[in-house]
Amino acid sequence: QMTYILDAIRVLDAGYLAYRDLRREVLDGYNEMLQAELSGTAWAAAGQSWYKDAAGRITNNWPYSTFWYWWCTRRIDLTKYRLVTRAAAVAEAAKTERVAA
Repeated sequence: QMTYILDAIRVLDAGYLAYRDLRREVLDGYNEMLQAELSGTAWAAAGQSWYKDAAGRITNNWPYSTFWYWWCTRRIDLTKYRLVTRAAAVAEAAKTERVAA
């Protein structure tokens, strides 16, 4: 995880980025895949547990090995993010302030 985080920070700094924002379709796709994988686990079989929210959705487990977690987080995949430059963020903030005024 530390390598992933440091890579994310380096990308922000090197690219003069204000922030990177995970694209909604990436998050939704990941959650769909994760819930499908978790549906066949012991966590899903339990009626009520701290693993599940009020809707019965498992929210805090990784169904794979720690090796696979490491593999998935060894490098940041910038194609999954919307990258916003510092200049664009300033322009966006100014536009928002004008609309609010």
